[in-house]
Amino acid sequence: MRTNSSRLALAAVSLLCIALLAACGGGGGGGSTPVLRSITVAPLTATIDNGTTQQFSATAYYSDGTQQPASATWSSSAATVATVDGTGLATAVGNGSTTITASQGTFTATAALTVSRTLLSIAVTPVTATVSAGLTQAYTATGTFLNADGTTTMSNISSTVGWSSSNGAVATIDVTGLATSLAVGTTNITASMDGVTSAPNAVLTVTPAVVSSVQVLPASPTLALGNTVALVAMELFTDGTTQAPTLPVVWTTSGCTPAAATTLASVIPSATNVNNQTEIAVGALAGSCTVTATEGALTAGTSSVTVVTGSTHFAYVSNSNDSTISQYAVDATSAIPLTPLSPATVTSNTPLQMVLHPNGQFVYAIDDVSRVTLLNVDAGGAGTLTANAATPVLAGAAKGTNYMVIDPTGRFLYVSDATSSSIDGFTIDPGTGLLTPIAAVTGYSVSLNAPEGLEIDHQGLYLYANNSGNGSVTAYSISGTDGALAPLTKVSYATGTVPLFGTISASNNLYIANSGDNTVSAFSITAGTGALTGLAPTASIPAAFALINVTVDPTNTYLYVLDTGSATGSVYGFTLGANGAVGTAIAGTPVSSGAASTGIVIDPSGTLLAVDNNGDDTITPFSVVTTTGTPTGETPVATGAGPLFVVFYNAP
Repeated sequence: MRTNSSRLALAAVSLLCIALLAACGGGGGGGSTPVLRSITVAPLTATIDNGTTQQFSATAYYSDGTQQPASATWSSSAATVATVDGTGLATAVGNGSTTITASQGTFTATAALTVSRTLLSIAVTPVTATVSAGLTQAYTATGTFLNADGTTTMSNISSTVGWSSSNGAVATIDVTGLATSLAVGTTNITASMDGVTSAPNAVLTVTPAVVSSVQVLPASPTLALGNTVALVAMELFTDGTTQAPTLPVVWTTSGCTPAAATTLASVIPSATNVNNQTEIAVGALAGSCTVTATEGALTAGTSSVTVVTGSTHFAYVSNSNDSTISQYAVDATSAIPLTPLSPATVTSNTPLQMVLHPNGQFVYAIDDVSRVTLLNVDAGGAGTLTANAATPVLAGAAKGTNYMVIDPTGRFLYVSDATSSSIDGFTIDPGTGLLTPIAAVTGYSVSLNAPEGLEIDHQGLYLYANNSGNGSVTAYSISGTDGALAPLTKVSYATGTVPLFGTISASNNLYIANSGDNTVSAFSITAGTGALTGLAPTASIPAAFALINVTVDPTNTYLYVLDTGSATGSVYGFTLGANGAVGTAIAGTPVSSGAASTGIVIDPSGTLLAVDNNGDDTITPFSVVTTTGTPTGETPVATGAGPLFVVFYNAP
């Protein structure tokens, strides 16, 4: 019995030991994953030459007694001395010491790396250089180093040396070794590092500036539809100075979106337009264009011109009975769209009509004795007019029957004279606004019979005169060189009776109000020839008293016809067909304006229509519903005495 008890006890102890061994991970095979205990880096120290490399390795040690290459992350404590990549390869970049560290998990190991070599000398190239004032010259610094093993190496040290110019008035040099020449003369360029200065001196000679390219200003103008800007080409010297072109300049446009966004027109040669250096850009359609000026073999200059729809900023109306011009700020979106400016009026010589120069700088007013007066538009953007000191220019027979038009480029102004059945023409100085008679268009009378209104197409190629004396419109080409007129192959086209004032739509259709029979003549203008083709049917308004004027909305969708009225004027509205033919009456029209209405205009958004009323000294603004074309009259705005022909000032 004792023997059996002892054996049972021994068996129990054995089983307990086996369980304990299993719990402690003892015994062979089938144990847990080894745990990382430490890492090491080799070599622990290293000294290398600048510009060379040193390979470091890292070893990982585990709890099961095994070791293997570590999956370490590497870093350098001084990246200006050496850098190290993901494999442990260190690259020496500058003299000094750094600590190379390998990290895996929570364990790190380090090694000391020393980069050491002695800078013996610095050479700067080029040793001699000559540049024109304003240009740059790049320099390179090369260092010769004594290595730890006694050998020498050469390295590009341009980015680590200190650069200097002995004469900063002649040229300066930046930290990369790029010298910028400033003035004629010589200077020494040197590089220094670690107490060593380059030798021999690099000599930079600066010669006078030379012409390098063409510059066009303004470089990126923005125009509103119908506005112009004068682009000026100058020869650009290497030092940034400019001079007028010494050879003829050729102007071109490219990349226009849409294709006719900007048109160009050469300015008439004059003392201020040397070698065609000034060109007029015209905002024909909303979009953009690149305008290029080329002169000989010089690098061409460009200007990026943007054309936007724009909006009406100001309005002016000529007051024939008190020799003033009323001035207004305009906000087409406001319930009171016209607000008098300060001053509200400016004195002029009995102004019967005004025209605004498309560059927005000048206004021309003609009086009852055929004098054209120049006024300046405030350059600061306030919109107010001031009288110019220039003497008024006489145009016509001094009988008070004159009306004006400016071509879209702003180069020429033409004046009709119903009394003498003639037209006078003037060139316009784009800088001063001054007028000079065109000899070939002084008293020009071919096929004219008491001309009233004048119209010019949007390309500035053709002029049309409304002959109140015989019910016709005459057509002329305009010389782009000097503004001279020449009759087209077919010069006369029948209109209604007593044609007065007209307009040319954005789609290049001509509309004329006929006072004698209350009709509207409509024509399409043939591109390339200027010939007119009548658009049927002719609009007739039997109920009108005397039609006097017309305007078309910017989208060529609606035509508005002004009846001067026996007591109260009226605005009639019509839709326009796809080809520009006059269609049906706009719902809600006619609408009443004021007494003896004469002028009518519409803003670029097509939402604000304005009529001046000569009989009651007011302007009647109308808000227009663009989807239907229906105008609604707003509260009339007071003017001076006897207002005629309101003018809108549109701008970006």
